[in-house]
Amino acid sequence: MNKLIILLILASLACSAQTLPIQPAPAVIYPRVDAAPTPIIAQQMAVCHTDPEKGGLRLREDAGQEEIEIMVMPEETPVMWTGGQKTPVVIPWYQIVTAGGVTGWSSSLYLCEIPIYTGY
Repeated sequence: MNKLIILLILASLACSAQTLPIQPAPAVIYPRVDAAPTPIIAQQMAVCHTDPEKGGLRLREDAGQEEIEIMVMPEETPVMWTGGQKTPVVIPWYQIVTAGGVTGWSSSLYLCEIPIYTGY
């Protein structure tokens, strides 16, 4: 008897159910492919952990020990990392700019981040 009542209730609910209108899915907005890339903020760094007998860190025209040497930067020379990075072998090389405006590549092993004081 209970099963019959439940079946009647379900049947009446099924018959009285209203069909809801189908809403279109919201549009998906994709980023523009031709949009300008987000700029990378330069990171202040300094030459560190170099061998004193070698005189400092070599700044080169491209990433790699075989590339043409532009200059030698002594320990604690401040530089700015542009965000450029290449890994010719295993160790990443960073594209950097010296305080004098010379741009080149140096091994990331000998560059240390300089913490920026925020006042807190």
